[in-house]
Amino acid sequence: MKISFKKQFLVIAISTFSSVALASEYRSELIVLAEQFKSPDLETQYAARRGLEMLVAKASAPNVSRGVAKINGDLLYGLRNSSVSREAKKYMLRQLALVGSNQAVSSLNRIMLGSDVLLAENARKALESIEGSRATSVLIKAFTKAGVAGQKDLIRSLGKRGDAASISLIGKSLEGADTGIAIEAAQALGRAGGERAQSLLIFQYGQIADDGLVQALERSILAIGSEDSVILKTLFENGSDVAIRRAALRRLLKQGGSGVLEALRSGLADEDRDMRSIAIRAGLASDEAAFRDAVVEGSKDMDSAELGVLVSGLASIDRESAERIAIRAFDSGDEGLMVLALEALGHWGSSLSVDLLITAYGKGDKVLRIQAASSIGRLQSEKMDQRLADMLRSESKDEVESALELLAYRNIPQAKSLLLGLVAGDDEALVKSALRALPPIATQNDLEHLLKIAEGAEGDSRRLMVSLLKKLAPTVGSDSLQTKVKQL
Repeated sequence: MKISFKKQFLVIAISTFSSVALASEYRSELIVLAEQFKSPDLETQYAARRGLEMLVAKASAPNVSRGVAKINGDLLYGLRNSSVSREAKKYMLRQLALVGSNQAVSSLNRIMLGSDVLLAENARKALESIEGSRATSVLIKAFTKAGVAGQKDLIRSLGKRGDAASISLIGKSLEGADTGIAIEAAQALGRAGGERAQSLLIFQYGQIADDGLVQALERSILAIGSEDSVILKTLFENGSDVAIRRAALRRLLKQGGSGVLEALRSGLADEDRDMRSIAIRAGLASDEAAFRDAVVEGSKDMDSAELGVLVSGLASIDRESAERIAIRAFDSGDEGLMVLALEALGHWGSSLSVDLLITAYGKGDKVLRIQAASSIGRLQSEKMDQRLADMLRSESKDEVESALELLAYRNIPQAKSLLLGLVAGDDEALVKSALRALPPIATQNDLEHLLKIAEGAEGDSRRLMVSLLKKLAPTVGSDSLQTKVKQL
């Protein structure tokens, strides 16, 4: 079928007009916003920036047909337009960093290679965000022509892209003569991540003598999340600074593997206190019994600070070892550590801890007394019950008073009979203390016994007994007991 020349011209004209119309859908709004950037008023400039952001977001919404292509075309028009201010172009470039596509690559490349430093930087940042090999290609080509400062910027951009071509060029830059560029390349590979980047970093590590580059390689190997136990052990043993060594040990102990137990023991004996703390925590947190045993074994040489770390993690080891370590920590004499040790003994202590807890409660320090009392109440040991019962029978008034105070924290089998025995005694102070301890555990039978004692008592002791009976009888006593109490 033949088509006349006039018809062909008409088809081409219509097609061209449609393309222009399509590309310029947002152009008028864009130019209006661009004019606002010229205003000296800061609020107007801010409104222009927000308006530009909203326009681009509206145009590139998923439900807009070919919206990204349209807004790309109009943003590129704005960048070519000589009447658009430099400030407006800067923000248009920033929007292309968000929605830019392949159609913008050539224009962005020209701007990046241009003389305006500000616009060139923003064009480079836009290119680093555009997907596809075209953007990578122009960045790599620009790298070959750039100076040192420009190459560093381009390495950062290629590192953010992280595709195979970018990683390959960055890897070659690691081997270059310029140390500054090599350091930038190491950092970029650490941010890029992936097996290829990791391999390049590990390959170069150990072959480099420059301290700055060595440290950059070490940090990037750790940042990339390497799980190679050999390289992690090397970083722990030979790291350029203590922060590198700490991070390597923490990672190494977390993942386990060959040589880790040896590294743990080295960490426990390291001259750096934080390193020792890391080793203690990691060893206790490990599922490997050998690791936990190594920490327990090393506890004999620990100072107060390290014992504090260890005591905080005693739940990870057996009760016998935990109790032994807590007792040693208490004996250190460091008040803060003594409090931690007392708390631990409440959880992990046995009959061996009874005397220590009672002694700690008898000390004058308020904080120690409070923690000792709490642990006495929690300790799982019949010997503690017997010890408190013996104290209630003691000839020493101080011991009896201490035992009466501790009954608020721990109920013992013989408590009621011993309390009533003290109530029937002659020491008014002890009578008063025993009566204070009785209410939480008193029963109907206890009140009847107390009534008999009260009937034969005199003075303040009788008054206190009667007062307690009248307080408890309505809630604990029977009707007949309540009647008897009312008659007192």
